[in-house]
Amino acid sequence: MVNGQIEMENPTIRGNGKDGSGVPITENGGAMFVLRNANETGGDSAGFTATGTSIITSNASKMSGGAICVRNGNITLAQSTISSNNSKTGGALYLKGGSLTTTTSATVKDNYSVDNGGAFYVEDGSVQMHN
Repeated sequence: MVNGQIEMENPTIRGNGKDGSGVPITENGGAMFVLRNANETGGDSAGFTATGTSIITSNASKMSGGAICVRNGNITLAQSTISSNNSKTGGALYLKGGSLTTTTSATVKDNYSVDNGGAFYVEDGSVQMHN
């Protein structure tokens, strides 16, 4: 998605970005890729927001963000379990130029990255986790 905001309530995001044998086939963001084009006018926000109980598990990508890749936008999660995702960079989440916020109760476990950020990789951004 370009220049958009994805909002979900009580999402389960599972098993995306892989072929039938479990090999990653998606380049960036196994489940979703959101990009805010800084050159576009209008709309100041782009990203992904999950309210309620979020389960993000068993997603994969070849390059960035096994589950979610957001560039120039924000990721906001509530009551999240983020587990068993994998990618080259940012096993679960890859964020460049924005913020990652968990509002309540986050469990992050068993995510894997080949290079950097077993669970999260954040470049030119910020992270705020609240429990």
